[in-house]
Amino acid sequence: EALREDESIGLGYYATTIADSGIKVEITSAERAALYRLTYPENGGRGLEVDAGTCLKTRRGSGQTVLGGEVKVTSENEIEGYTVAEGGWGGGRAYTVYFHITSDTPISHAKELLRQVNLGFGGDSPEVELKVGISFISGDQARKNACDYLPDWDFDAARERLADQWEDILSRVKLSPFTPLKQRKIFYTALYHTMLMPSRRTGEWAKASG
Repeated sequence: EALREDESIGLGYYATTIADSGIKVEITSAERAALYRLTYPENGGRGLEVDAGTCLKTRRGSGQTVLGGEVKVTSENEIEGYTVAEGGWGGGRAYTVYFHITSDTPISHAKELLRQVNLGFGGDSPEVELKVGISFISGDQARKNACDYLPDWDFDAARERLADQWEDILSRVKLSPFTPLKQRKIFYTALYHTMLMPSRRTGEWAKASG
């Protein structure tokens, strides 16, 4: 049985509906942060589980393994934590990813475990937006990244900014108008993939700083 329904994938945008709950999830992003928009069914509860003990798995042997982590509610609108993992694109050594989540809706209740927190939201609106900042340096830097790269709560504007940024990057290379469509797809997909790995030598990604 499918866990997701009505998936929609675009440049800098992903949307799906969780099959068993009917919650619609939309995601867009910025350089070091993501903006989530959750739309809950009218007659259902409005809850969220944040799990710092789960990571991506793949079929090609490059999945990640969680070694440790923690998550906690720090205010009526904020959650922070970290995950220690190894494998994946990080190579063999372990690394820590810190995260900070800010909600536009107050948290009404929460149950905290070591690597997981289950919470509910107050208010009456069916929509809840979450800013998620990440950092390889600290939780404070993750908070700063969320604030710097997502300065407002306008989901559609954030999506447009991201599309404009990608258009600027991808349009720097011009292909011949006679290039076959299949080759165009291969080229721009490969160019897009070169921009996904953390490689900026600014101290944010420690393994790329040497």
